[in-house]
Amino acid sequence: MGMLVVTLTHLMLMTDFSIRLKIWISSLTYISAVADEAGGWLVRFVHPVFAYFKIGAFLRWSFRWRSCWPW
Repeated sequence: MGMLVVTLTHLMLMTDFSIRLKIWISSLTYISAVADEAGGWLVRFVHPVFAYFKIGAFLRWSFRWRSCWPW
């Protein structure tokens, strides 16, 4: 997922969005992607209840990118 986030973020940076919106969307996307990756480790090594955190992080990441799509 890391390469996908980097690629989509770089493509989004070439749009006509305002600079603030680009920074906001990029940082939230990176935070969500890191949270999604960390969720698997938290479920495995800390407690199974972190599965809900992983689901939430993935949904946050996917909805963040869907909000950027023009169609």
